[in-house]
Amino acid sequence: MGLLDFFRSKLPARANKKNVWASVGIYCNNDTGFLIVPYRENRKLGSVAAEPVIKLNYDVCLEDLGKGIISSIIEASKTRLIAFEPVIEKASGIKSNTKFSKVYRCIFLAKTPQEYKIQENIRDPKYGGYSVPPDDENAVRLPLDAVARELGQAIRDCLAVKHDEPTDDWMEFQLFDGRIMRFEMPPDDYYNIGDAHTDAHKVFKYVEKDDVYIGFFYGTNYDPLNYTTVKKIWEQRYGSFKTFEFSKLATGLFSFVAKAKGEDSVIRALFFIDNGVWNEFLLHIDTSGLTENEIEDIFADFEIMARSCVLSKLPSDEKSNIQRGLIK
Repeated sequence: MGLLDFFRSKLPARANKKNVWASVGIYCNNDTGFLIVPYRENRKLGSVAAEPVIKLNYDVCLEDLGKGIISSIIEASKTRLIAFEPVIEKASGIKSNTKFSKVYRCIFLAKTPQEYKIQENIRDPKYGGYSVPPDDENAVRLPLDAVARELGQAIRDCLAVKHDEPTDDWMEFQLFDGRIMRFEMPPDDYYNIGDAHTDAHKVFKYVEKDDVYIGFFYGTNYDPLNYTTVKKIWEQRYGSFKTFEFSKLATGLFSFVAKAKGEDSVIRALFFIDNGVWNEFLLHIDTSGLTENEIEDIFADFEIMARSCVLSKLPSDEKSNIQRGLIK
């Protein structure tokens, strides 16, 4: 999910409740300052970020910060939004929600018929977005007659709460045979789209180009797994190739590697067995519009992820060790 999809569907979920009159996102970065964003209803998309985005310096006074919030609340209270634009992406210049949530803290304000409720949404390191805290004990509540300075102070109070920086850059999933695949997440240039509604364990898409992705795919019907079978299935799936290679790997948790190059695509896959079925850790690059350096960087990201992969044996096998995958 990219930044555009994330901000039109996930973050404003609370604003969809009928008892919320208006909702505003306040995004803060110590260096670049505040982005104050009204959320308005769109007939098809629900609650979405809307113009105008108010930009304020980080050291803005409480009064002016509160005035910016009040102005945004007024915008959020307007009638339905007809057109939709990626306003937060335009305002910040950041396309990746993973990167955005690293750069900006998020304070969410909801104006209900009874009060203002102000609470920080915490970054989710696994998916790169923000998650609503499970309880409201840290929420700041203000009466509807609160003045600008009080709203500004409430935001500063939320920002004064320190949080431990997420340090776990690893993800894992369970194979059908019970083992655990653990790997280092790709950099912020990719976003996690889960199983992508396909036969996949995990898939990561490149922010700048949708048809560039890295993923762990299962059940790919390579029977038997060899040069002929993989080439045939890949050509059915991706089209004809200029070059195709398939070879066995001597060490590591991956048993085979396949490489293909088409007119505007490059594909690479590392194969591992799960419950008698061949799985693939696959990279697909639509090379059109990409520079050679960008393509090399994407390959490097794939290599780093592959080398990080750790596959733990079944818990019942007490004599097993952890295997670490290497590309040779």
